[in-house]
Amino acid sequence: MTGSGTSVAWYLYDAASAPGLGERLDELSRAGRTLELDLSPTTFIDSAGIRVLVRSLWAAQSAGAALTLVATSPAAENIL
Repeated sequence: MTGSGTSVAWYLYDAASAPGLGERLDELSRAGRTLELDLSPTTFIDSAGIRVLVRSLWAAQSAGAALTLVATSPAAENIL
């Protein structure tokens, strides 16, 4: 974590993991936490993972929080 927010790291952003990640990010956003999403350990992202990232960004902004990507991996950079 680089600042005073909550750091979240996930390895796979796919249809199987997206619901759990989305729930965790929503929970933190509702608490007004600034979220730092570390994508450096990420090995795979599919459309479900992208959907969670975008939806989580919108949810954080609506809650007056922020979601920031603080690091990426080659897999994350390729899809983003």
